Amino acid sequence: MSCEECGASTRDGAKLCRDCGAPTPKYIEAICVLALVVDPFVFALLFSVTVIPPSVAEIGLLVLSPFLFAKFPIYYGLFRAKTWAWGFAVVMFALGALVGLVALWFGSPSGFVTLLGNGSIAAYIYSKHAVYVPATTTTA
Repeated sequence: MSCEECGASTRDGAKLCRDCGAPTPKYIEAICVLALVVDPFVFALLFSVTVIPPSVAEIGLLVLSPFLFAKFPIYYGLFRAKTWAWGFAVVMFALGALVGLVALWFGSPSGFVTLLGNGSIAAYIYSKHAVYVPATTTTA
């Protein structure tokens, strides 16, 4: 069968393809755009304001840089309502909340902001699971 909106092939009985059937929630779009802009600055700031010796901070940045770039496809997948991106995003933001909890445990007040921000984003994305599952709309 083909999509009624764009003509792409779909499952048997489906009216719309995956791209036409599930619009991305506006707050998820805002989260993705904000994260793309803010993440590199937070990442660099994390190592520039710590008491870590500069040589160790540079090695840390070098080792952790691939993780920063690995987040970009996840943001793109969330933005385009791709099924695979939902699970990765929930895990990524939940781990960010865990990092904030650990930082709070060790006495860093900024850990509270990290815990609150990442935890609330993870909960919001988790609540939008219905957007990221394949469409089950069928013709009658």
